[in-house]
Amino acid sequence: MAKELSAMELHFLVKEFQKLIDGKIDKIYEKDSSFTIQLFLPGKGKQFLKIDLPGMIFLSKKKDRVEETGKFGLALRKHISNSRIRKVEQKEFERIVQFTLEIKEKKYYLLIELFSPGNVILCNEEQKIILAKKYKGFGSRIIRPNISYKYPKRDIDTLKINESDFVKVIETSTRNSVVITLAVELGLGGLYAEELCLRAGINKKETEISKKDMKQIFKVSKDLIEATPAPCLYYDDNSLIDSAPVPLKKYEPMKRTETDSFSEGLEKVYSSSDKKKAKKPTRYEKEINKLSGIIRSQEAQIKGFENSAAENQEKGEVLYEKYGLLDNLLKEFKKIIKEHPMKEVKEKTKDHDVIKGIDEKNKKISIEIP
Repeated sequence: MAKELSAMELHFLVKEFQKLIDGKIDKIYEKDSSFTIQLFLPGKGKQFLKIDLPGMIFLSKKKDRVEETGKFGLALRKHISNSRIRKVEQKEFERIVQFTLEIKEKKYYLLIELFSPGNVILCNEEQKIILAKKYKGFGSRIIRPNISYKYPKRDIDTLKINESDFVKVIETSTRNSVVITLAVELGLGGLYAEELCLRAGINKKETEISKKDMKQIFKVSKDLIEATPAPCLYYDDNSLIDSAPVPLKKYEPMKRTETDSFSEGLEKVYSSSDKKKAKKPTRYEKEINKLSGIIRSQEAQIKGFENSAAENQEKGEVLYEKYGLLDNLLKEFKKIIKEHPMKEVKEKTKDHDVIKGIDEKNKKISIEIP
C-alpha cells in the first residue's frame, strides 16, 4: 500500500458511499488481504467495493482480473450474498466503516477496520462476532466468534467536538508540537494535521500557541469537515502523486485536476500503474504516523488494563459479598454429586434459581449470582 486512509479521508468517502444504500451484495472475492465486493445498485448496475487491508477502501466500476476466494471470503459469501445495504457509517472519527445489511429479515453488520493490521469482521444483529479475517485473543479488544464486538475507545470525537473542548485538548496536551497534538489526540493523521496548521496560518512546530490561534484551528477544522466534496488529483512534474476529497493548501503549488469522485482518484493513484509513482511520505510525516500508531496502541492497552481492573474489582466485591452463599452452595454441590449421578443432579437442578448449568463430563457448575 502507498498509504493508509486517514479518518478525515474516510469521513468524505462514507459520504460517497451513501449511494450504496439499497444496493445488493452479489459476490465476494478474496485474495490475501484484498477483497472485492461485487454490488448491484438500482439504476446504476454493477459496482465493485475494493478493500486492501490494512488501510484502503474505494468504489470502482472495474472488475478485478483475478477472481480468487479464500476460506474467509467463501464464509462471508455464505452469510451475506444477496443481502441489501441499509446503512453505511463511519463510527465516530475512527477508521472503521460499518455496513448494516439485511437479508431474509436477518440483520448483519459488516465492519471494515482500516487501521493496522486491518480487519474485516461480520457481526449478527446483537453485534456479536460471527467471523473475522483476523482473530485476536488478548488485550483490550478481543476479536473471536460469539464475543460482542467492541469499538476502539476514543475520548474525543473530532466530528462532534465543541470549541471549548477542542481548545482544552490543545491546552492540556504534552506533545512536542501542535501538529502532533492534532495528528494524535484528535486523530487527524499527519497530512490533515499539517493542513489545518496551514489553513490557520500557524507554524506546525510550535509547542505553545495562543487561545486565539486554538480557536482559529477549530474554525478551519469545522470548515474542512463540513466542506462540500470536490475530489481532485495532484501531480508533481506530471507524475500523479495523490488524491484528495477537497483541494488542499499543502498541495497548492502542484498541478491539480478534478475527478468525479474521491474513489475514482484513489483508484487511479493506488490501484493503477501510477501507484508505483506515488509520492512517498516525508520523513516528518513518517515520524508523525509512526508515533501516532505507537501512542494509539499504548493508550488502548492502558484503557484495556483500566477497564479490566475495574471489572475485576467489581467481580471481587460481589464474590466477597456473596461468599457465604457460594461457600454453602459449593459444599452442598460436592456432597450431592458424591451421592447421585450427574445426570440426575442436572435434571433436578434445571429450574434452580442460582444454578444455571451443569457440565456432566467435567463435573462443573455454572451459577448466576442474584
